[in-house]
Amino acid sequence: MAKGKASNEVYEVISSKIRTGEWAPGYKLPSEPTLAEEFGVSRATVREALQELISRGRIKREQGRGTYVLHATIDYGMDDLMSITRLLEMHGAVASTKDVEIVIGSASAEDAESLDISELEPVYTINRTRCADGVPVVYDSVVIPCRYLPTPNREDLEGSLFEILDKSGVHITQGAGRVSIQTATDKVSEKMSLNKQQPLLCMFNVLYDQNGMPVMVARDYYTNRIQFPIRRTRKDYI
Repeated sequence: MAKGKASNEVYEVISSKIRTGEWAPGYKLPSEPTLAEEFGVSRATVREALQELISRGRIKREQGRGTYVLHATIDYGMDDLMSITRLLEMHGAVASTKDVEIVIGSASAEDAESLDISELEPVYTINRTRCADGVPVVYDSVVIPCRYLPTPNREDLEGSLFEILDKSGVHITQGAGRVSIQTATDKVSEKMSLNKQQPLLCMFNVLYDQNGMPVMVARDYYTNRIQFPIRRTRKDYI
């Protein structure tokens, strides 16, 4: 929550307007002076409440344009494994993909080890920007041996890669990896329409098929539109 009592109250009122749909996604918020006058508080108090809403992914400030309401956040369970397309559709968002890149080359030493292949085996590196209702939410970078995708094309890769593999009898059933915070590169910032050096949650996963064989390495960079609920238990309490 925001720090001061007054800013908490401003935060709660604006949150309510967003939650009830009074201020729908894409709505441009009144200016800080207007909000300050409406709530009878200082501009600093309004700014504090707005900053909290920004940090929670409820609104976005665009330089020189104003502050806008974002679409609702999307929960992605840490134990769940599904395609980004399926995740977005489950939450009622229109899933789309842009800027599909397909490059043939060799895997890095790390990726070759993760995939249990020779560094000489050709692989595809597939980069995609995944969008919810037209707004970029995930930058997806996948490394997969060419033998799994004999004839990939950009149109097919605008949808679910899992579904493409399913049709060939390769079913992704589990993944293992790690989560970290990374600063967006210039390329990712451009593709995702973000400020340069913005921190993003990066999920690194090695994905395995129904036989336990590693099929691909995925690096997904998430904006704060997607959240990962967790449940933790204290084990040292008796």
